Amino acid sequence: LRSRALGEAETRGIEFDVSGEILPGWNMIATYSYLPFARVTKDNLSVFNDDGLFVGNSSANLGHRLFLAAEHTGTLWNTYEFRNEMLRGLRLGGGIQGVGERQGDVSNSFQLPYYVLGNLMASYQFKAGFLRMTAQLNVYNVSDETYFAGTNNGSFITVGAPRTFLGSLRIDY
Repeated sequence: LRSRALGEAETRGIEFDVSGEILPGWNMIATYSYLPFARVTKDNLSVFNDDGLFVGNSSANLGHRLFLAAEHTGTLWNTYEFRNEMLRGLRLGGGIQGVGERQGDVSNSFQLPYYVLGNLMASYQFKAGFLRMTAQLNVYNVSDETYFAGTNNGSFITVGAPRTFLGSLRIDY
């Protein structure tokens, strides 16, 4: 396995984030990134002959789209914290994450497809003596989508995590 510095790249685009409380207890966060320009501006590719001798530099990747830089990405996340006395401390949440098609290597010889994942969470906050405790369960990739999270410039493709359950207990004192 070998790796090398690409050289230089330039990106231009916009990012939009908004968050707030829609109604009492209901919070939302939405993000969107549009990256129409993500190009290799300098290529440090060294060229060697069949005998392994350095013969110069190549600019073969100049102008190619920066690999793994999706043109469109976004998230939407909602949580609701119950306010009534019977369910106080319970919080539920869910959202989606989307990543657009991206180049799989610096030479732009293949693309990784877009993916959209759904995630869920539930937490319950309670007191135990002088301690405040929060038990939480997160479910990532709820629909168990098969997706490609990235590459190492085409040497290998990383398959994203399958449906994953993560439980935690937080103790504040």
